[in-house]
Amino acid sequence: MEELLIAIFQFLFEVLLQSLVELPWDWFVGSRELRLDQSSKKFHWIIASLLIGAGVGVISLFIRPNTSIKSSSFRLLYLILAPLFSAMISFLMARFFSSRGRPWVQPRLHAICTFCFTLVVTVLRFTYAHRPL
Repeated sequence: MEELLIAIFQFLFEVLLQSLVELPWDWFVGSRELRLDQSSKKFHWIIASLLIGAGVGVISLFIRPNTSIKSSSFRLLYLILAPLFSAMISFLMARFFSSRGRPWVQPRLHAICTFCFTLVVTVLRFTYAHRPL
């Protein structure tokens, strides 16, 4: 039972850390949104999210080359859930801001950009981070 609880805490720590790493990018995307139509720039934001996510992923491997998740099952779960969790948080935050007097904020764009950013970071960390023995 103790091992399962440790694995769950390790998983939650990694997902929370991943979400915190993503927040500055989400705020940057939000600060660049204008009152004008942004639909033509969605592709640019998605590509930028992928590229910035790759850069952050590589930097994170230098700063923290080890993963704290020991269980391979939880590592797979992290790979799947971290981008979804981050996108959900970003969507909810953007929806909150759009309902508070910033109707030009696009929650769906925030969720997609966050998902792309986090997916690249997660894939890089899943692939190259050292796993504890």
